[in-house]
Amino acid sequence: MTRSSHSVRLLPKKRLGLACLQLTRLFSVVFVLAITNVACKNDSSDGSSGGPGENGCNATACVQIVDAIGDNEVNTLVSPQGVVGDSEGNIFVAGAGTDNVFRISSGNHIREIINAEGAGPGEVLTDPQSVAVDFFNNVYVSGGGSDNVLKRTPLGIISQIIDATGDGAGNDLDLPGAIAVDSLDNVYVAGFNSDNVFQVTPTGVITEIIDATGDGAGNVLDSPAGLTVDSSDNVYVSGADSDNVFRITPMLNITQVADHMGDGVGNELLHPMGLSVNSSDDVFVTGFESDNVLRIKAGNGAIDELVDANGDGLGNVLTSPSSIVVDGNNKVFVVGAESDNGFLITITPPSGLTPEEVTVTLEIDESGVEPGDGGTDAEDPDDELEMPSGVAFNSRNEFFVSGGISNNVFRVRPDPRPARPSTVSQVLDSTGDGEANGLDVGLAIVADSSDNIFVTGVRSNNVLKITPAGVVSEIIDRDGTGSNAGGLLISPHSIAVDRFDNVYVAGLDSNNVLKITPIGTISRIISPQVIPRLPGQTPADVFDAASSVVVDMSNDDVYVAGFNSNNVFRIDGNDGDISEIITSSGNEQGELDAPTSLALDSIGNVYVAGGISDNVFQITPSGDIRLIIDATGDGAGIALDRPERLVVDSADNLYVAGFNSSNVFRVTPALEITVIIDATGDGAGNTLEASTSLTVDSEDNIYVAGIDSDNVFQVTPTGVITEIIDAAGDDTGNEMVRPGRLAVDSNDDVFVSGQISDNVIRITPAPIVP
Repeated sequence: MTRSSHSVRLLPKKRLGLACLQLTRLFSVVFVLAITNVACKNDSSDGSSGGPGENGCNATACVQIVDAIGDNEVNTLVSPQGVVGDSEGNIFVAGAGTDNVFRISSGNHIREIINAEGAGPGEVLTDPQSVAVDFFNNVYVSGGGSDNVLKRTPLGIISQIIDATGDGAGNDLDLPGAIAVDSLDNVYVAGFNSDNVFQVTPTGVITEIIDATGDGAGNVLDSPAGLTVDSSDNVYVSGADSDNVFRITPMLNITQVADHMGDGVGNELLHPMGLSVNSSDDVFVTGFESDNVLRIKAGNGAIDELVDANGDGLGNVLTSPSSIVVDGNNKVFVVGAESDNGFLITITPPSGLTPEEVTVTLEIDESGVEPGDGGTDAEDPDDELEMPSGVAFNSRNEFFVSGGISNNVFRVRPDPRPARPSTVSQVLDSTGDGEANGLDVGLAIVADSSDNIFVTGVRSNNVLKITPAGVVSEIIDRDGTGSNAGGLLISPHSIAVDRFDNVYVAGLDSNNVLKITPIGTISRIISPQVIPRLPGQTPADVFDAASSVVVDMSNDDVYVAGFNSNNVFRIDGNDGDISEIITSSGNEQGELDAPTSLALDSIGNVYVAGGISDNVFQITPSGDIRLIIDATGDGAGIALDRPERLVVDSADNLYVAGFNSSNVFRVTPALEITVIIDATGDGAGNTLEASTSLTVDSEDNIYVAGIDSDNVFQVTPTGVITEIIDAAGDDTGNEMVRPGRLAVDSNDDVFVSGQISDNVIRITPAPIVP
């Protein structure tokens, strides 16, 4: 799958064709459709399922996540258009009527990230149409009224990458709509009125890759409305008024792959709008005027119709399909602009080989979410979906649909995670790899993108790797696995991985951070020798006792805390330059003493916990330092004593584990502080003693380990607390004694290290029932 946006607004046209079509068709009919899929049923108060069409969707399946009030502050959302998700689970939506872009986290934290000011004078944002993200989670938005494309980095830096002058060689950009990004992070933007598509490279080189002449063989391009990119970086563009689809190869060879004849057997393609591609490089296109979805098969280019105006064949019609997207399971989701609904199209087999079956299921209709079903504006009786204009999905295959006239965005969960029993199994014990490389005091633990698990042995002075298949190997020992490049590794207390699966391990007593590449190359990125103490320097200017290491996944900057030197250093991911971002002086509100843990949020804020100063500081990307929690805890009598671990969820809520206070605090971005678990544990006799570690899964469930209570608890976003493992471990003789740290893999399995039991145990939590 490519990282692109396939959402296109029904744009005004310089010629009368599409403009007249919109005026005559847009508001002609209002359908009250029935929800037939069980994933979108409403639960009755007696526990039975409501009938089709009764009160919209169940909040756990279809829920409004943002409406016209936007971020509930001063930034409203009007006429949302393009929608896209990034690799961190955030959803971005462009407000065409409010000239802005919002970010919505999976925890429903809403924030305006771009407004009408754009990148500054002369680079404003007007009538944004479409959004896209690249590999680094940079966000791109097209300004339909400002004739430009803006880029926003995860650190909040906004710049303009193309404007109305296009390539500056006479090929202008007029009314940019669709955007797509290829595997090399080249950005593509379609000029709806200028009948062309531009490529903008990461270095800023702009090239027009197709214009109104189309393929130069008589097949013109008129009103490009949709863009997508396949796995070979071929670009596909749909011509809304020329009723066709073109493919442009990386070598700029242009071929028409579909025209108004559609599949050639009576199913036409009229006013194609949305485009998307699956993992097999089949291309899907919506016919806005022909009320259908066609597939262009990879390889032979054969075209077939997947769904027509009859929709699911049960009375739920599809009218004016505008936007389409394919999820990670190759399921296709399409929205009908006039029918105010969205359908899931399942193709069996997914490869598109014959024989095959196509199943069409209605997932959401105009009723959207009724008041009380979990919408963001429960007092608004009109939580409906009207004229869906954009669609996207996230890493959990949840779909997001923007209502262009209802001024909202819905989340649809058509494929709930299947129920699975809770299981506990040991994946590593003290014997380590079975070849004399054992595990002694297992502590820090982390998972990489391939679900390999890495654990540090504090006394064995090593790092062991466990593959998903259970193969164990040692990737570094006390002597740097025979390499002098890294130097000694003594008492590894913290470990992290970056987006390239490089492993970083912090040696508390060797006062260093070592980097191990996937092929085993070891290098030292910081040590006391790298930061010599000069005359007049204080201990705060040196580095002593590496207690915690984290990596910024957006730019590969590494942060490390010095426990004895009471400071935090940043190692630049590009050039390795080292800078100190906080010292023992903290700020005017308090000092930093014995930093124990670090964490990062989605906008680059760094959090550091002072184990002895009983506080947590936030350091912003610009270097501002503020105290966000201290020993007073929630300020209402629940104290924070020796903060031991930090973690941040998808909504940028910070969680702080108090070791001596045996509790966990949640600190919201607005600095609201609450306790989510205390020493009473689950309230059923399973207590929490000396909370030592935290982690969070993809559903924002928080996991906390009690080192003195020999257990791990799960705390759901709704506050349900469950003990998922105790000292008995896997109940087959493999105990869990004094749990050290926690990690979560891509399946949301939880891994916990035992410091006295010298092992690692995997826990597959039981499913959470709504």
